[in-house]
Amino acid sequence: EEMKKRGGQVVLSLQMGDDLIEGEYYMIKKRTTPTDSTEIKLAVQIIAIKEVSDRKLEQHRMDATREPPEKRLRFDRELSQDETKSNVSAASQAESRSESQPKSIESSKEPSDKSQTPSSDKVHKLYYVHYYGYDRRLDEWIERDRFIERCADPAIANPFASKMDKKDGAKTRAQTRIHVEFHHLQVDSHQDATTARLEKEHEERTKVRNIESVVMNGYEMNTWYFSPYPYKDTEHTALFVCDFCLVYTDCETEMKLHRSVCQYFEPPGDEIYRDGPNLAMYEVIGKHNKTYCQALCLLSKLFLDHKTLYFDVDTFIFYILCEVTSSGARVMGHFSKEITSDNNLACIMILPPYQRKGYGKLLIQISYELSRREGWVGTPEKPLSDLGKVSYRSYWWWRILEYLDDERVILEDAPCAALAAVTGIETEDIKHTMLAMNMCTIHRDDLNQGQECIVRLSRAAIIQCKVMGIAKPPFLMLKKENLKWMPRNARGPPLPDPLDDAPNRVRIAIPPHMKRPNGAAKEGGENEPPPTVKRKRTAEQ
Repeated sequence: EEMKKRGGQVVLSLQMGDDLIEGEYYMIKKRTTPTDSTEIKLAVQIIAIKEVSDRKLEQHRMDATREPPEKRLRFDRELSQDETKSNVSAASQAESRSESQPKSIESSKEPSDKSQTPSSDKVHKLYYVHYYGYDRRLDEWIERDRFIERCADPAIANPFASKMDKKDGAKTRAQTRIHVEFHHLQVDSHQDATTARLEKEHEERTKVRNIESVVMNGYEMNTWYFSPYPYKDTEHTALFVCDFCLVYTDCETEMKLHRSVCQYFEPPGDEIYRDGPNLAMYEVIGKHNKTYCQALCLLSKLFLDHKTLYFDVDTFIFYILCEVTSSGARVMGHFSKEITSDNNLACIMILPPYQRKGYGKLLIQISYELSRREGWVGTPEKPLSDLGKVSYRSYWWWRILEYLDDERVILEDAPCAALAAVTGIETEDIKHTMLAMNMCTIHRDDLNQGQECIVRLSRAAIIQCKVMGIAKPPFLMLKKENLKWMPRNARGPPLPDPLDDAPNRVRIAIPPHMKRPNGAAKEGGENEPPPTVKRKRTAEQ
């Protein structure tokens, strides 16, 4: 802007010799997939810059062109204990023989920093970039030749902004809300000043990943976010985690030695759910298993951006989903909840190799079933991540439409509270779910001197939602008879599950004291009781 005022022009082009500045925005070229030659232009911000040697640069290029690590096996997952011990003993003997041989001082030294790097080893620069408008899990290290030009306005270069602002023009608040919900964009306008400041500080401390990949369960998985493992930033690229006790190290040989003596074959808790021979869930109390739960939290932080619990696990219970094989039960994911909280779920995480297989929805079903047995309606802790919002929103839609898609249910306008009472979902969750589809309006509540959200229900709307495919049933359905769990501190008698009581599905009616959309309220509405449970009787009844 200053250059334009002075009559100058903004120079956006880049030359190979131009220095790139940390914190500035640039346009880069990116392939749609590592093996595809199709390239697109995206706006990025440089977060950090580091210098690497030729050897590390070559290793970086090899990692960038390989297939996704979560699809690559590092070692045989079904390796028996005897085979592991024999392999470790052979490796130990080989190391002892090599250590017994004399070594020259020059050969034993390894360059530890840039000052000790051989002069023949050229120093290169790698740039840690954040893709503007995308989640931080996509941040990566790239080379200088990927940069095309400077970016004057990253919002214009953002594909989200171009689709929403350029093509469609101005949007109403309802259209903007639907766009944000269906594109899973992060909106921070609802945050207060303190929350926004803490989020900014958290983002600044964790802006660069300190672990690039984690080796576990036979997979090598790319990490998404920073996790406070006791290693210096960008010092270790791979972390090795035990499949069963979650002990971690940065040395593969040490992990092999640990595997030969590890006594764990399953999480240190009670098995509460079993579905077939290969799927089990364990309940682990943080107060009784601190070391294991702390290691689980550190592992989860690699794939959760907003998780802040690492070491204070005394007030939490962890429910761990495992894949059961002949060698033991390996962690696939988990969810945690605070014992004294009004939320039935605090954090939920599925490891990348096991995602898109229905395990996330299964954990959500179990969390609601546990709170139902405790006698209260639960809700997840907010804010939800973008992937968590996708899973929960899909589950809520399925739960709502599964109840309403029945000819015995008489549909008419109803408040969110009435719909929440018959679906077992929190009122606020019903409200935000329906607002995303513009299926509810806000009306004045004369009786309670406030506002009430009224849901517009009709058979045509239900059919349209089914056609859009927004309420697909979970791929893995919870088998409640297999959940062997009883509440320790029940808040009341177990709540009935409306989906289990299909013949008694009721009419969802608007309370008489509520103002109608046309402004006409019923006479004596304030003295009338709340709507009773009504059922549409069939001819046989």
